[in-house]
Amino acid sequence: MTPPAAGNLVRRIVQRRVDAFDRELPGTLTSRDIEHLHRLRVACRRLRVVLESFRECWPAATYKSSKKQLRRIGRTLGPSRDLDTQIAFLKSFLSSERATPSRPSLGRLIRRLSQERARFQPVIAKTLTKTQDSGLTAGILRDLREVSSKKTKKRLARRALQDLKKVRSLSGWADRKEDVPRLHRLRIAVKHLRYTLEDLSFFYPGKLWAFVSASRQIQRHLGNMHNSYTWRKNSKADAPDALDRELKMLQDRAYGRFFNAWKRQKDQKLWKKLRCALK
Repeated sequence: MTPPAAGNLVRRIVQRRVDAFDRELPGTLTSRDIEHLHRLRVACRRLRVVLESFRECWPAATYKSSKKQLRRIGRTLGPSRDLDTQIAFLKSFLSSERATPSRPSLGRLIRRLSQERARFQPVIAKTLTKTQDSGLTAGILRDLREVSSKKTKKRLARRALQDLKKVRSLSGWADRKEDVPRLHRLRIAVKHLRYTLEDLSFFYPGKLWAFVSASRQIQRHLGNMHNSYTWRKNSKADAPDALDRELKMLQDRAYGRFFNAWKRQKDQKLWKKLRCALK
């Protein structure tokens, strides 16, 4: 069977990212479920990656305006997602026996954060309504141009190698448990690599998913670590001791899982294998 042309693959990738974005808009507008906002935020980032990876496929005006809108949406959704995950965690912790001595203060903290979250929703609704009215995703699909087969694959592989180089440059911080900000930078670098590999996997059917899965694992553990660290830092003034202990335990556990996974991947020479696969 003849493999699809690169232009068709690019259109499939873009269509998939656009569909994921459009699918989550209604739920995020109504705030029915916090996962709609989370998935929309992820879809927004992935759509931006696609624009950057295949920027030659669009007229300059479409590329610039679309990227600007997506960046604005991402910035609008970010604080609300942080609050959603923190509130969900606190509600879960509140129902545990470990929270028994601190339930009144935890209830007050949840109410304060929930009020703060509610203030963001009208801003989100306004931003997303403007996005719908502007025809953002329809314009991205309409203005998509055909591209050269070899150039497209090579450019995306080159981007993946650049992302991998960034990950490797930060790998020296993997054993610095207390340096959470730098470990967060490593998480962001791994996330960028993962998104690029997911798009590139269309050109390498079945050959990159082990690397995508490994990246997702690292991203998840470091994300959990950073969440616990940030929540401890931001709620230090009004957090009961039981909550601080719980978050410190979760932070340490997440780091342990990250480090074990990172060491295992290093022993398997996973990132060297990826570099060879992309060259």
